[in-house]
Amino acid sequence: MGSESPTEREDAGLRRALAGSGITLRATIMALLVFYVAAGLLNGRHLYEAASLRAYGKVRTVWIQVLRPWREAAVATRSDYVRETAEKIRESLE
Repeated sequence: MGSESPTEREDAGLRRALAGSGITLRATIMALLVFYVAAGLLNGRHLYEAASLRAYGKVRTVWIQVLRPWREAAVATRSDYVRETAEKIRESLE
C-alpha cells in the first residue's frame, strides 16, 4: 500500500464500470423514488399530525399543505396501519 504511487492505484469506480458491475444511475434513482414513496406512505399520517402540532404561522401552513396528500394516501391505502402494527410489536418486545 505505502509503496504504490498515485498513478499505480486503479480507480475502484472505473474498475467497476469496466467490469459492468454495480447499478446504473437510473436504477439508483428508481430505488430512491420507491424508498421515499414507501416512507411517505408509511409515515404520512404521523408526519401530518406532527406538523399540525407546530405553532400557527407560515411554516406550519406549508408543512400541512405538503403533507396533506401523503396523509390522505396513507389513510386510503391503510399503510399507516402497518406502521402502527410495527410500533405495537416493537413495544411488546421491549
